[in-house]
Amino acid sequence: MLSTEQNDRLSRVGPGTPMGDVLRRYWHPIATVGMMEPHCAHRRMNMIYGIPETNGLRCPYHGWLYDETGQCTEQPYEETEDPDARFKEKIQMKAYPIRELGGMLMAYMGPMPPSELPMWDLYYMDAPRDIGYAVVPSNWLQIMENSLDPVHPEWLHMYWRNYVVGQMGQPERQKAIKKHELIGFDAFEYGIIKRRIVEGGTKEDEEWATGHPVLFPYYLKSGSVSSPVFQIRVPIDDTNTGYWWYRLYTEESGVPQTPQKPEEIPSTTHQYLNWTSKAHPSGKCSTTTAARTSSPGSPRVPSPTVSARTWADPTLASSSTASS
Repeated sequence: MLSTEQNDRLSRVGPGTPMGDVLRRYWHPIATVGMMEPHCAHRRMNMIYGIPETNGLRCPYHGWLYDETGQCTEQPYEETEDPDARFKEKIQMKAYPIRELGGMLMAYMGPMPPSELPMWDLYYMDAPRDIGYAVVPSNWLQIMENSLDPVHPEWLHMYWRNYVVGQMGQPERQKAIKKHELIGFDAFEYGIIKRRIVEGGTKEDEEWATGHPVLFPYYLKSGSVSSPVFQIRVPIDDTNTGYWWYRLYTEESGVPQTPQKPEEIPSTTHQYLNWTSKAHPSGKCSTTTAARTSSPGSPRVPSPTVSARTWADPTLASSSTASS
């Protein structure tokens, strides 16, 4: 059992905390095209209302334009008054680099130069995929601890589920419960592989022979060989976590292998956390996402232009800097 001090050291992710400093050295999935400070450097207008343009995000108050690096590139009135003005070159808002990877947008928030993008297999496989997202009111460590628990599905996802649907008068939705007979854990270069054998199974079964890799700092690879899934748990702050599902459909899954462009990947917000906007407790920024249920091959709903909560810095927000 962790002490309070040990738990705080691992679960607190704010700027300057030990775990926050470690996690900032990785690339993280985000929901927007760029990340910069939430308020314009001119008159502190909230950039959640910024206008996305091809080459940046424009402040709606006086039209100052910022590129994806946070550099001010246009000051319309000032340049009208003095076409040779170079004051804009002195205006630099804090911003973070963004890269596209397998249809996901990844942000790096640590010291420069950035680390390498993750080389995990699902991002590079040529197969249809879809992406899901939810916000979970829990710190990231509590969710990752659950990822390493191979026994709880028997009780939470089966036994308790059967109880709930029974109480709802829907016994036809109950599932057969298979008891765990053996569990195992193997450390490897990038994390831990958890394994299980359930009632009637053997060590030849996929859940034992292949297992589920838990990749540091917050990836779980689950699903099956025919339809593998990344579950990705990105800290938003000390008590909330962005939860991503990233699923592929191989030929063995039976899903047509139709090529996808990044903008064609279906996106989903999980129904039990189906929200569209939520104010940050500090009032400094907000989170927004599109609620949608879709299937492989259906067109993606473009994400709205938003400022999103981020644990990168209490005074920062994510802002779209180009139209998608």
